[in-house]
Amino acid sequence: MYSRQCILRNNKTFTVSYIPEQYAKVGKILKLKENGEWKDGWIVEKVGSRRLTEEVIERSQDYKHQRKASDI
Repeated sequence: MYSRQCILRNNKTFTVSYIPEQYAKVGKILKLKENGEWKDGWIVEKVGSRRLTEEVIERSQDYKHQRKASDI
């Protein structure tokens, strides 16, 4: 499965996130999980051309687990 980097808007707040390609359509309204609860009303403003696999996205966060495991 591929994901695309998108710019999302909720009222006056913007965020950039990788979302599954099937949902990466300009104008689509999404629910995103924030702090453990679902918030709706995020509108896809722009879809980037870059595609990443889920594995690449998961591996990009490995450094967080490494820091927790080390004494740094």
